[in-house]
Amino acid sequence: MSNYLICQLKQQDHKMIKLITEQESWLMSDKKGTGIKSVVLSALSAGFGVQKRANLERDFQQGKPAHYIIAGIAGTVLFVLILISVVHVVTHNT
Repeated sequence: MSNYLICQLKQQDHKMIKLITEQESWLMSDKKGTGIKSVVLSALSAGFGVQKRANLERDFQQGKPAHYIIAGIAGTVLFVLILISVVHVVTHNT
């Protein structure tokens, strides 16, 4: 092969590698921060008032509000049920 063809093939390879890398980073950034674990941890930390600024920005950019609302409501209900159970156990045993 001539040097020109080799040079053209190398340029095409670099373009393909760059395109694949960009697509992978886009896919990873699209999925990052929207999993169940991330939503639950964000809702819990926000409920306790210790949410990091970076996580807050990530949640607003990548998350769906409905997921955080549902997690917040579920966390609040769970917290109230635990409090009711503790009060019931303490008052029942005395």
